[in-house]
Amino acid sequence: MIKIFYPRPYWKAILLDFSAEDADNQLLISSLMANRLHLKVGESFIMYFIQEPVRKRKFTVRGIFTTNSEELDKIYVIGSLPLIRRLNNLEDHQAGGYEVRVKDFNQLFQSTDELNNTLGIELYATNVVMQMQDIFNWLNMLDMNDNIIFVLMVIVAVINMISALLISILERSPMIGMLKALGMRNAKIRTVFLYNSLYLIGYGLLLGNLIAIGLYFFQTNTHFFKLDPSIYYVPFVPMDISWTAVLWLNISLIGIALITLFIPSMLISRISPIKTIQFK
Repeated sequence: MIKIFYPRPYWKAILLDFSAEDADNQLLISSLMANRLHLKVGESFIMYFIQEPVRKRKFTVRGIFTTNSEELDKIYVIGSLPLIRRLNNLEDHQAGGYEVRVKDFNQLFQSTDELNNTLGIELYATNVVMQMQDIFNWLNMLDMNDNIIFVLMVIVAVINMISALLISILERSPMIGMLKALGMRNAKIRTVFLYNSLYLIGYGLLLGNLIAIGLYFFQTNTHFFKLDPSIYYVPFVPMDISWTAVLWLNISLIGIALITLFIPSMLISRISPIKTIQFK
Protein backbone atom coordinates (compact mmCIF):
# COMPACT_ATOMS: atom_id res chain seq x y z
CA MET A 1 0.00 0.00 0.00
CA ILE A 2 1.34 3.43 -0.91
CA LYS A 3 0.14 6.86 0.13
CA ILE A 4 1.37 10.25 -1.06
CA PHE A 5 1.91 12.63 1.84
CA TYR A 6 0.78 16.13 0.88
CA PRO A 7 -1.24 18.58 2.96
CA ARG A 8 -4.93 17.77 2.58
CA PRO A 9 -5.81 20.63 0.20
CA TYR A 10 -3.35 19.17 -2.34
CA TRP A 11 -4.49 15.56 -2.71
CA LYS A 12 -7.73 13.64 -3.13
CA ALA A 13 -8.20 10.05 -1.99
CA ILE A 14 -4.55 9.24 -2.67
CA LEU A 15 -4.24 5.56 -1.84
CA LEU A 16 -2.78 2.65 -3.81
CA ASP A 17 -3.25 -0.88 -2.57
CA PHE A 18 -0.81 -3.16 -4.40
CA SER A 19 -2.21 -6.22 -2.61
CA ALA A 20 -5.54 -5.84 -4.44
CA GLU A 21 -6.38 -7.97 -7.48
CA ASP A 22 -6.63 -4.88 -9.69
CA ALA A 23 -3.39 -3.35 -8.41
CA ASP A 24 -1.95 -3.14 -11.91
CA ASN A 25 -4.92 -1.06 -13.04
CA GLN A 26 -4.62 1.62 -10.34
CA LEU A 27 -3.01 4.98 -11.05
CA LEU A 28 -2.36 8.29 -9.37
CA ILE A 29 -2.41 11.23 -11.76
CA SER A 30 -1.66 14.90 -11.28
CA SER A 31 -4.36 17.54 -11.01
CA LEU A 32 -2.98 19.14 -14.19
CA MET A 33 -3.46 15.89 -16.10
CA ALA A 34 -6.87 15.27 -14.51
CA ASN A 35 -8.11 18.70 -15.57
CA ARG A 36 -6.85 18.26 -19.13
CA LEU A 37 -8.42 14.81 -19.48
CA HIS A 38 -11.55 15.73 -17.46
CA LEU A 39 -11.00 12.83 -15.07
CA LYS A 40 -12.10 12.38 -11.47
CA VAL A 41 -11.26 9.87 -8.74
CA GLY A 42 -12.87 6.51 -9.54
CA GLU A 43 -13.16 7.08 -13.29
CA SER A 44 -11.39 4.93 -15.89
CA PHE A 45 -9.44 5.74 -19.03
CA ILE A 46 -7.32 3.95 -21.62
CA MET A 47 -3.59 4.60 -21.86
CA TYR A 48 -1.61 3.81 -25.02
CA PHE A 49 2.02 2.67 -24.80
CA ILE A 50 3.94 3.57 -27.96
CA GLN A 51 5.74 0.31 -28.68
CA GLU A 52 5.99 -2.25 -31.44
CA PRO A 53 3.19 -3.20 -31.47
CA VAL A 54 1.28 -0.39 -29.74
CA ARG A 55 -0.21 -1.58 -26.45
CA LYS A 56 -3.15 -0.18 -24.53
CA ARG A 57 -4.30 -0.67 -20.97
CA LYS A 58 -7.35 0.45 -19.03
CA PHE A 59 -6.63 2.21 -15.72
CA THR A 60 -8.70 3.51 -12.84
CA VAL A 61 -7.89 6.85 -11.21
CA ARG A 62 -7.41 6.09 -7.52
CA GLY A 63 -6.06 9.49 -6.56
CA ILE A 64 -5.11 12.96 -7.74
CA PHE A 65 -2.00 14.77 -6.54
CA THR A 66 -0.23 18.03 -7.27
CA THR A 67 3.42 18.99 -6.92
CA ASN A 68 2.81 22.61 -8.04
CA SER A 69 5.47 22.08 -10.70
CA GLU A 70 4.08 21.93 -14.21
CA GLU A 71 7.23 20.18 -15.46
CA LEU A 72 6.54 17.27 -13.08
CA ASP A 73 2.76 17.25 -13.11
CA LYS A 74 2.49 16.96 -16.88
CA ILE A 75 4.75 13.92 -17.32
CA TYR A 76 4.50 11.76 -14.17
CA VAL A 77 1.89 9.25 -13.04
CA ILE A 78 2.28 6.79 -10.16
CA GLY A 79 1.32 3.17 -10.67
CA SER A 80 2.37 -0.47 -10.46
CA LEU A 81 6.01 -1.32 -11.10
CA PRO A 82 5.31 -4.96 -12.09
CA LEU A 83 3.09 -3.72 -14.95
CA ILE A 84 5.89 -1.49 -16.28
CA ARG A 85 8.29 -4.43 -16.08
CA ARG A 86 5.94 -6.62 -18.11
CA LEU A 87 5.39 -3.90 -20.72
CA ASN A 88 9.15 -3.42 -21.13
CA ASN A 89 10.08 -7.14 -20.88
CA LEU A 90 12.14 -6.61 -17.71
CA GLU A 91 13.02 -9.17 -15.06
CA ASP A 92 11.63 -8.93 -11.53
CA HIS A 93 14.89 -7.41 -10.24
CA GLN A 94 15.17 -4.86 -13.05
CA ALA A 95 13.90 -1.29 -13.28
CA GLY A 96 14.29 1.75 -15.50
CA GLY A 97 15.97 3.64 -12.69
CA TYR A 98 16.71 3.62 -8.97
CA GLU A 99 16.51 6.47 -6.49
CA VAL A 100 19.30 6.79 -3.94
CA ARG A 101 18.95 9.21 -1.06
CA VAL A 102 21.86 10.81 0.78
CA LYS A 103 21.77 11.81 4.43
CA ASP A 104 23.87 14.95 3.90
CA PHE A 105 22.64 17.07 0.99
CA ASN A 106 26.00 18.87 0.90
CA GLN A 107 27.58 15.59 -0.20
CA LEU A 108 25.18 15.21 -3.14
CA PHE A 109 27.65 15.87 -5.99
CA GLN A 110 30.41 13.89 -4.30
CA SER A 111 28.04 10.92 -3.87
CA THR A 112 26.97 11.24 -7.53
CA ASP A 113 30.61 11.10 -8.70
CA GLU A 114 31.36 8.11 -6.46
CA LEU A 115 28.29 6.30 -7.76
CA ASN A 116 29.25 6.98 -11.39
CA ASN A 117 32.72 5.59 -10.72
CA THR A 118 31.13 2.44 -9.30
CA LEU A 119 28.56 1.88 -12.06
CA GLY A 120 29.34 0.26 -15.36
CA ILE A 121 29.82 2.18 -18.58
CA GLU A 122 26.25 1.45 -19.71
CA LEU A 123 24.74 3.10 -16.58
CA TYR A 124 24.76 6.74 -15.50
CA ALA A 125 23.91 8.43 -12.21
CA THR A 126 22.47 11.92 -12.01
CA ASN A 127 21.06 13.96 -9.14
CA VAL A 128 18.07 16.18 -8.47
CA VAL A 129 20.09 19.41 -8.82
CA MET A 130 21.24 18.41 -12.30
CA GLN A 131 17.72 17.40 -13.31
CA MET A 132 16.03 20.56 -11.99
CA GLN A 133 18.65 23.27 -12.39
CA ASP A 134 16.14 26.10 -12.81
CA ILE A 135 14.46 25.38 -9.48
CA PHE A 136 17.74 25.13 -7.56
CA ASN A 137 19.16 28.25 -9.23
CA TRP A 138 16.04 30.07 -8.11
CA LEU A 139 16.45 28.73 -4.56
CA ASN A 140 20.11 29.81 -4.49
CA MET A 141 19.04 33.30 -5.56
CA LEU A 142 16.56 33.39 -2.67
CA ASP A 143 19.31 32.35 -0.25
CA MET A 144 21.55 35.15 -1.55
CA ASN A 145 18.72 37.65 -1.07
CA ASP A 146 18.23 36.42 2.50
CA ASN A 147 21.92 36.95 3.26
CA ILE A 148 21.88 40.47 1.82
CA ILE A 149 18.74 41.39 3.77
CA PHE A 150 20.22 39.96 6.97
CA VAL A 151 23.45 41.97 6.59
CA LEU A 152 21.49 45.17 5.90
CA MET A 153 19.29 44.56 8.95
CA VAL A 154 22.35 44.03 11.17
CA ILE A 155 23.96 47.25 9.86
CA VAL A 156 20.78 49.26 10.47
CA ALA A 157 20.37 47.75 13.95
CA VAL A 158 24.00 48.53 14.88
CA ILE A 159 23.67 52.14 13.67
CA ASN A 160 20.48 52.58 15.70
CA MET A 161 22.09 51.13 18.82
CA ILE A 162 25.14 53.38 18.46
CA SER A 163 22.89 56.41 18.01
CA ALA A 164 20.84 55.47 21.06
CA LEU A 165 23.99 55.03 23.17
CA LEU A 166 25.47 58.36 22.06
CA ILE A 167 22.21 60.17 22.80
CA SER A 168 22.05 58.50 26.21
CA ILE A 169 25.63 59.57 26.99
CA LEU A 170 25.07 63.17 25.87
CA GLU A 171 21.82 63.44 27.84
CA ARG A 172 23.56 62.21 30.98
CA SER A 173 26.76 64.23 30.63
CA PRO A 174 26.12 66.11 33.89
CA MET A 175 25.58 62.82 35.73
CA ILE A 176 28.80 61.43 34.23
CA GLY A 177 30.69 64.53 35.32
CA MET A 178 29.24 64.25 38.83
CA LEU A 179 30.21 60.57 39.07
CA LYS A 180 33.74 61.39 37.92
CA ALA A 181 33.96 64.16 40.48
CA LEU A 182 32.97 61.66 43.16
CA GLY A 183 35.84 59.39 42.08
CA MET A 184 34.17 56.87 39.82
CA ARG A 185 36.47 55.59 37.09
CA ASN A 186 35.74 55.77 33.37
CA ALA A 187 35.64 51.98 33.08
CA LYS A 188 32.94 51.72 35.76
CA ILE A 189 30.82 54.42 34.14
CA ARG A 190 31.28 52.78 30.75
CA THR A 191 30.13 49.46 32.24
CA VAL A 192 26.94 51.09 33.53
CA PHE A 193 26.02 52.34 30.06
CA LEU A 194 26.91 49.00 28.44
CA TYR A 195 24.71 47.16 30.95
CA ASN A 196 21.88 49.55 30.15
CA SER A 197 22.42 48.92 26.43
CA LEU A 198 22.47 45.17 27.07
CA TYR A 199 19.13 45.45 28.85
CA LEU A 200 17.60 47.27 25.88
CA ILE A 201 19.11 44.75 23.43
CA GLY A 202 17.80 41.83 25.48
CA TYR A 203 14.34 43.36 25.69
CA GLY A 204 14.30 43.92 21.91
CA LEU A 205 15.50 40.36 21.20
CA LEU A 206 12.90 38.89 23.56
CA LEU A 207 10.12 40.85 21.91
CA GLY A 208 11.39 39.99 18.41
CA ASN A 209 11.72 36.28 19.23
CA LEU A 210 8.19 36.15 20.65
CA ILE A 211 6.77 37.82 17.52
CA ALA A 212 8.77 35.56 15.18
CA ILE A 213 7.85 32.34 17.02
CA GLY A 214 4.23 33.44 17.17
CA LEU A 215 4.20 34.05 13.41
CA TYR A 216 5.87 30.68 12.88
CA PHE A 217 3.19 28.72 14.74
CA PHE A 218 0.42 30.83 13.20
CA GLN A 219 1.67 30.23 9.64
CA THR A 220 2.42 26.52 10.07
CA ASN A 221 -1.09 25.90 11.44
CA THR A 222 -3.14 28.21 9.20
CA HIS A 223 -1.07 28.76 5.99
CA PHE A 224 -2.45 32.30 6.09
CA PHE A 225 0.25 33.86 3.88
CA LYS A 226 -0.28 32.53 0.37
CA LEU A 227 1.99 32.29 -2.67
CA ASP A 228 1.39 31.74 -6.36
CA PRO A 229 2.26 28.06 -6.97
CA SER A 230 2.99 28.69 -10.65
CA ILE A 231 5.87 30.99 -9.63
CA TYR A 232 7.05 29.73 -6.24
CA TYR A 233 6.16 25.99 -6.60
CA VAL A 234 4.41 26.10 -3.20
CA PRO A 235 0.93 27.49 -2.45
CA PHE A 236 1.87 29.12 0.87
CA VAL A 237 4.89 30.50 2.69
CA PRO A 238 6.68 27.49 4.25
CA MET A 239 8.38 28.14 7.58
CA ASP A 240 10.89 26.11 9.56
CA ILE A 241 12.82 27.01 12.70
CA SER A 242 16.12 25.57 13.85
CA TRP A 243 16.17 26.27 17.58
CA THR A 244 19.95 25.85 17.70
CA ALA A 245 20.33 28.46 14.95
CA VAL A 246 17.98 30.82 16.83
CA LEU A 247 20.06 30.45 20.01
CA TRP A 248 23.36 31.09 18.26
CA LEU A 249 21.87 33.99 16.31
CA ASN A 250 20.73 35.70 19.50
CA ILE A 251 24.11 35.17 21.17
CA SER A 252 25.94 36.44 18.07
CA LEU A 253 23.78 39.56 17.86
CA ILE A 254 24.41 40.35 21.53
CA GLY A 255 28.16 39.89 21.03
CA ILE A 256 28.24 42.04 17.88
CA ALA A 257 26.21 44.76 19.61
CA LEU A 258 28.42 44.91 22.70
CA ILE A 259 31.64 44.96 20.65
CA THR A 260 30.23 47.69 18.42
CA LEU A 261 28.94 49.76 21.35
CA PHE A 262 32.26 49.59 23.18
CA ILE A 263 33.85 52.09 20.77
CA PRO A 264 31.28 54.93 21.16
CA SER A 265 31.27 54.31 24.91
CA MET A 266 34.87 55.55 24.90
CA LEU A 267 33.34 59.02 24.58
CA ILE A 268 32.78 58.88 28.34
CA SER A 269 36.52 59.22 28.97
CA ARG A 270 36.53 62.52 27.02
CA ILE A 271 33.87 64.14 29.19
CA SER A 272 35.38 66.69 31.59
CA PRO A 273 33.76 66.83 35.07
CA ILE A 274 34.48 70.56 35.45
CA LYS A 275 32.85 71.53 32.13
CA THR A 276 29.77 69.36 32.58
CA ILE A 277 29.16 70.56 36.16
CA GLN A 278 29.65 74.20 35.11
CA PHE A 279 27.27 73.64 32.19
CA LYS A 280 24.71 72.19 34.55
